[in-house]
Amino acid sequence: ALRVAAPGGVESYAALRTLAQGRGQVALIASEREMLAEWRANARALAALLAATILILAGCALAFALDAQRSRENARVYAARRANLDLALRHGRCGLWSWNLAGDRMVWAASMFELIGAPRASSAMSLEDIARMMHPQDVSLEVIAEAARAAPLGPMAFQCRLRRADGEWIWLDLRADIVEDARRKRRLVGIAIDVTERMREAEISATADQRLRDAIEAISEAFVLWDSGNRLVLCNSKYQHLHQLP
Repeated sequence: ALRVAAPGGVESYAALRTLAQGRGQVALIASEREMLAEWRANARALAALLAATILILAGCALAFALDAQRSRENARVYAARRANLDLALRHGRCGLWSWNLAGDRMVWAASMFELIGAPRASSAMSLEDIARMMHPQDVSLEVIAEAARAAPLGPMAFQCRLRRADGEWIWLDLRADIVEDARRKRRLVGIAIDVTERMREAEISATADQRLRDAIEAISEAFVLWDSGNRLVLCNSKYQHLHQLP
C-alpha cells in the first residue's frame, strides 16, 4: 500500500495486485478518510467510554469523600453527645445498662463501671458475675427476669444492693423499659441510680423516729402531741389506756 495524492489533493492510499497466470491486475484507491473512518469511530467511542468511566469514578470518589466527611461529622456530634451524656450520668451518679433476657450477659455502659468503682474490662458482663456482686437478701436476677417476661411491655422498677470494687455496698434504684424486637425477643433497657445516701438518710430517720417513740413510751405519764390543726400526731400507750383509744 502506497500513500498517494488523488485528484483534487485528497490524501489517499493505493494498492496494486497482479493476478495469477497473467490475467491482469487489480488496483484499489481509497481516501484516507474512508480508510480510517471505522477506526476513528471506534476511537471516538472508546474516548467517550473512557470519559464516562472517568466521570463515574470521579463521581464515586466525590460521593465517598462526602460520605466520609458526613461520617466524621456524625461521629464528632455523637462523641460530643456521648461525652455530655456521660458527664450528666457521672454527676447524677447514674449508669446505663441493657439486658437481653434470652442471653446470659448484660451490656453495661462505662457509667455503670464508674458506679461500682471498677475499670471497664468489657461492655458485656456475665449474669454470673453480676449475681456475685448483688446482696443475697435482695431480689435476684432470676426473679427480675421472670417478672419482666410476665409483665406487659412498658416500665418496671426495683431496688437492690451492689458491692463496689472496694467492698462497700451501694443501693441502686433500677428503672427499665421492657421492649421487644422483631422476633418478639424481650430485653430490658434501663438506668441505675445510686440512692445510697437517700437510703442511709431514710434509715437514720427511721432509727431516730423509733428511738423517739421508745422514749415517749417509756414516760411514766400519759403523753400526747397535737399539730396546729388540732390533729393527734403521736401518743403513748398510757394515753391510749387513759382515754380508751384503740
